[in-house]
Amino acid sequence: MKIPSIQFPTDFASIWQRIESVDPYKYAKTRNFVWGSVSYLSPYISRGVISVEDVRKVVLSKVDSPWEIEKFLQELAWREYWQRIWLDKGDAIFTSLRNEQERIRKDISGSVIPSAVNQLETGISALDIGINHLQNEGYMHNHLRMYLASLWTNVGGYDWKDGAKWMHYHLLDGDLASNWLSWQWVCGTNSSKLYYCNQENINKYCGTKDEGTILDSSYEELSMSPLKTPNLMKDFDLLEFPETPNFRGVEVIRNREELTDLGSENILLYHWYHLDPRWMAEEVGTRIFLIEPSYFKKFPVSDVVWNFVLALAQEIPNIRIVYCDFQEFKSCFPASIFITREHPIVSHWEAQRSPRPWMSLQATAAGSFFNFWKKASREIMVKE
Repeated sequence: MKIPSIQFPTDFASIWQRIESVDPYKYAKTRNFVWGSVSYLSPYISRGVISVEDVRKVVLSKVDSPWEIEKFLQELAWREYWQRIWLDKGDAIFTSLRNEQERIRKDISGSVIPSAVNQLETGISALDIGINHLQNEGYMHNHLRMYLASLWTNVGGYDWKDGAKWMHYHLLDGDLASNWLSWQWVCGTNSSKLYYCNQENINKYCGTKDEGTILDSSYEELSMSPLKTPNLMKDFDLLEFPETPNFRGVEVIRNREELTDLGSENILLYHWYHLDPRWMAEEVGTRIFLIEPSYFKKFPVSDVVWNFVLALAQEIPNIRIVYCDFQEFKSCFPASIFITREHPIVSHWEAQRSPRPWMSLQATAAGSFFNFWKKASREIMVKE
């Protein structure tokens, strides 16, 4: 299997050009194949450089009827649906929402990773290649993510929360809601059934010819109860992450003494999911990308992700990068007004909030995605 070599530029002009080049018709026909015509926009949407609404408007300008590209617009809506669930459920999304994980080993304590995954030795060539690409490039096709999550949880019996944290660590588009809730969808903790894949399906969508792997069985055999972990998946390693980020030469303010020169009447705060260089562009004020150490103790990310996000941040004119928690930052500027963009990770910030650009203002995350889509589509499927 050959994974397409995709670059993720960080300048806004190139990012917008990528939106303009989306082919929503080709996407609908090929999106499930690893070489398919996917947009590669998710890292920019996740980081708030662009929005799903930006993408919606551009692709709709290319078609006569929105219904011609319903599948593409539905995929955008999935991301909005996950975000709505996060707003509704809060930190509960990091636990099993509806059901306990059904297929889970009882002989493991602590956070672990299957050795076969950690050492790229699953024997499933598409996954071993995909995991290597994820670790080095920060990207994995959505189908491969689902395959891996199913192998980790429903076949191997490992905790979905460890898998979500490990995958998030490596993803350029590591959105907490999309990632954690997708893992829950796969293992049945927030869905009505468990997702399985077998080798025949993997070979079809990845162009491989593997035989005799631990997934080379029927769906019925893979879902046998009680859980019978294949020998290849029995061994595990501790799941560990570096405690502090490597900023690799980027100028980052960490000391309280350095903060005193940054203040102004208005301080415009950017965060991990809000790096839009267009935001309040005409507003006068000090622009700060505030990175909270406490957040990254909970949700660490790789050097590959750090480098990407810091490069995006530096596209914002006159931005300063500060590494400290909000309360410490706030205490240095008692007379300033703080302004940011709404998001769950900054719900504790004492700041004025501008809204995110949603595709649907009326739909809520009550019920299934298709209940959400039924209501949201009344706004999404409208050309301006």
